[in-house]
Amino acid sequence: MFKNRHVIIAMFVAPLLALGAYFLTDFIVSEDSIAAEEGQAYPMVAKSNCRYQSGVCTLANGEIELKVRVIQEADGSDVLMLKSNRDIEGAKIALLTDFYEGSPVDLVASRNGDVIWSTALAENKSDVQELRVAVKSEGVMFYATTTTEFFFLNSKYPQPNW
Repeated sequence: MFKNRHVIIAMFVAPLLALGAYFLTDFIVSEDSIAAEEGQAYPMVAKSNCRYQSGVCTLANGEIELKVRVIQEADGSDVLMLKSNRDIEGAKIALLTDFYEGSPVDLVASRNGDVIWSTALAENKSDVQELRVAVKSEGVMFYATTTTEFFFLNSKYPQPNW
């Protein structure tokens, strides 16, 4: 079988053709990334850590990345913290429960300039089913909706730090 020259040539050519087809298909089918335009709104993607009790949720779109976390203060109140890798001009959240859709709440810049934002949670965090986040950065609006499973930290996951 391996004495036939056609089989030997095919064994060398087939992998090259497969690799060429893989990269050519990616080149033809892939979309070009476009820059965010000022005044437009773009959705953010909730990463996988938002779906389990990780203690932190990462939302991303292109170059902007937000990390959302709920911490408990010494007095027992819950504070939602939002950290961005870019400066943010404004941020709002809305909490949804089984009974009502909460009205949007403004977050306040807390420390490190316009990178870390926070607000006190009025609702009991165990009642909240969904979190909606909207931020404005460099004149562009970014928004996301995610579940609130990450509000709680399971001891088997590492403690989030930032």
